[in-house]
Amino acid sequence: MKSKDAAGNTSPSSNTVSVTTLSGGTVTYCSSSASNTADERIGNVKFGTINNTSTGTAGYENFTSVSTNVTRGSAYTISVTPSWTSTVYSEAYAVYIDYNGDGDFTDSGELAWSKAGSTTTPVTGSITIPATATVGSTRMRVMMKYSSIPTSSCEAYTYGQVEDYTLNIVSSGRGASGSDIKDLITDLRVYPNPVRDVLYISNTTSEEYKIFDMGGKLINSGKLDRGSVNVSGLIKGAYMIQIGEAGKRFIKN
Repeated sequence: MKSKDAAGNTSPSSNTVSVTTLSGGTVTYCSSSASNTADERIGNVKFGTINNTSTGTAGYENFTSVSTNVTRGSAYTISVTPSWTSTVYSEAYAVYIDYNGDGDFTDSGELAWSKAGSTTTPVTGSITIPATATVGSTRMRVMMKYSSIPTSSCEAYTYGQVEDYTLNIVSSGRGASGSDIKDLITDLRVYPNPVRDVLYISNTTSEEYKIFDMGGKLINSGKLDRGSVNVSGLIKGAYMIQIGEAGKRFIKN
């Protein structure tokens, strides 16, 4: 028989995970992992069109190739099914979403949902995508921890599991179907990225653009000039360009 402490914690980890986004820029997320999945782990996650059943036993699972479209201002059901080897333990949960695409989960509201420890299976809740969320692809982190709610998106603990997914955040403006929205997000191309002077955009059906900083502040807007935007006046950093329903991150050097 195995004994567990009340929190199931180990010391925090300082490791990071670097991810290349669909726009070609690199966003770095902190790591989070459980060190022991022998008795309990995440068995299934449902959110939007995500319905992912996993059998892996690593403390961290990278499912960022699994994605769903979500619309700003809309509510979605999150469902997490725990998997136990034999004994049913009390599990707690946290779901973080990087709503502004800045590479962390520490901004206000980015702890999107949590649930105290229980033996309920599956556990469900509701997550509303903020109307101010940055359009484009971003990260969702699903955490299951023995007994107590994870205290941080970067926490390292003993029992449970962590899984990362991709969300494609879209505007509610045009009412396109899910498949249409996905095509707009994945097909829009911006280059070079990083960029110094002129940013070129292809695979878009609109000439109107908006450029936001990663805090969601509108920096510039206008019409494309033969499929390009002069960004030489921007200070160095990460930005989001939105064209119609689609958005892509880019890095200004």
